[in-house]
Amino acid sequence: MFRRTKHLDPMIPLRLLDLDVTEVNLTGNRIVGVVTNTQGRAVKGPISVLVMCFESGGKIIGEHSGFAEKNEVPNDGGSPFQIDLFDDPCPAYIVGSHGYSD
Repeated sequence: MFRRTKHLDPMIPLRLLDLDVTEVNLTGNRIVGVVTNTQGRAVKGPISVLVMCFESGGKIIGEHSGFAEKNEVPNDGGSPFQIDLFDDPCPAYIVGSHGYSD
């Protein structure tokens, strides 16, 4: 009789899963908000958050990244984040986020 066991094979990469950015605001020199998991399973970290800054004409003028506060977000759960822009201008921006699943 064979018994099936679950283990992580180091040769098989983890699957990337996107999180929805459900709240986002420019506050001083930071982008703050909340990411929400709608993947139907837990999303594990590190949960990355990327901010792309644009000038009014659409040209990319900066990129900033960081991590959500939580290291694991259950399905339909959320996690706050804040990304420091330092003193870089960011008149228009878009935000994305992803984590991992086995």
